[in-house]
Amino acid sequence: MRVQQVFAVLVVMTLFMGTSTAWSQGSADIDQSGFVDAQDQILFLQQWQTGGAFAPEEVTPAEQVEVEIIGVTVPADNRPEVTFALMNGAGQAIDPADLSTYRFTICKLVENSPAAGQANYISYITEEETNEYGPPPHGTVTAHVATFDSGRGPSGGVAVNITDNGDGTFTYKFADEIVIAAADMGLTHTVGAQIQYNLQGKTTYANPIFNFVPDGSEVTTVRELTNTMTCNECHTDLGLHGGGRKEIGLCILCHNPSPDNIDPDSGNSIDMKVMIHKIHMGADLPRPATDPYIIYGHNGSVNNYSEVLYPQDIRNCEKCHTGTEDHP
Repeated sequence: MRVQQVFAVLVVMTLFMGTSTAWSQGSADIDQSGFVDAQDQILFLQQWQTGGAFAPEEVTPAEQVEVEIIGVTVPADNRPEVTFALMNGAGQAIDPADLSTYRFTICKLVENSPAAGQANYISYITEEETNEYGPPPHGTVTAHVATFDSGRGPSGGVAVNITDNGDGTFTYKFADEIVIAAADMGLTHTVGAQIQYNLQGKTTYANPIFNFVPDGSEVTTVRELTNTMTCNECHTDLGLHGGGRKEIGLCILCHNPSPDNIDPDSGNSIDMKVMIHKIHMGADLPRPATDPYIIYGHNGSVNNYSEVLYPQDIRNCEKCHTGTEDHP
C-alpha cells in the first residue's frame, strides 16, 4: 500500500498528465468521501494506468493555442493594456472570440518585503473572501485573495475588452484599475494570463508571462527559484484549478505573500513557498494528524495534504531548486 501511495503522489497533485495531450475533467475526490486523501491517490493511479476516466486525447497543432505577450502599458485611466499575439500551433490566427476563457493578472515584484532577503510578488488585484466552509462560526475570517482581472472571456460571440490591432496582434484592456505608486515605477511588474481554447471538444491552454518596468527601464530583477520543466520531471504535465494553470511563473502571481492572502476557511497560507513546501512535506509535517495542512477548494472541497508521501528525501532541495538561489 505504501509503495502505491509513494508512486501515486507523482500524479495526483495534478489531474492532467501526458505531454501534448488534453485531459478529461474530473473531481479529485474520486471516492466521494468529502476529502482528497490517500485513497483518492490510489484510485487515480488505477484509473490512469487503465485509461479509465482520465484517458488522454492527442492534440494536433491546429488544436493547440499559443499566446505571446508583446508589451504592457498602463495609461492614464489606470487600466493596464496588454498587447499579445494569438495563434494555434500550426501558426494560424485564432479569433479571440473563439477562446473559451481568458484571464489576466498583474503584480509588482518587491525586494526585501515582506520577508527580508527575498523578492516577492504583491498582487494589485484581490477579492475579499470570508470563511463559509470550514469550522464555524462562519463569516468571521476575512481574506483578500489574489485573483485575475474581472474582465474574463468572450460574451455573446464578442471578445470583451479585446481590440483587434489589425496587424495580427490584439490588446486586452483590464476592467480593473490599478494604482502604481511613484516609488514603485522602477520595480519589475509582471503580467500573466490563463488562455483557454476549445476546438472540437478538446481544450488546450496557454499561460504567457511578461515582465516589464513601468518607467520604461530594463528588467533586471525576476523571481525564478524553480521552473515548470523541473516540476514536470515528476508531474509530467502540471495543471491545477481545472487544469488551465500550468506555468509556475503564473502560479506565483496569485500564490504570493500579499497581506491576508490566505485560505479563510482553514486560516492556512496559500503563499507559494509555504504551500508547496507543506504539500510536499505532507505526512512528514511535524503534526500531520493534529495540525494537518488543509486547503478548502472549489465548492468547499477539503484538500488534506497530511497523507501525501514524497518519494525521496525531502532535504533534496536541488530536485526543485535547480538555480543559484539558496532560499525558498
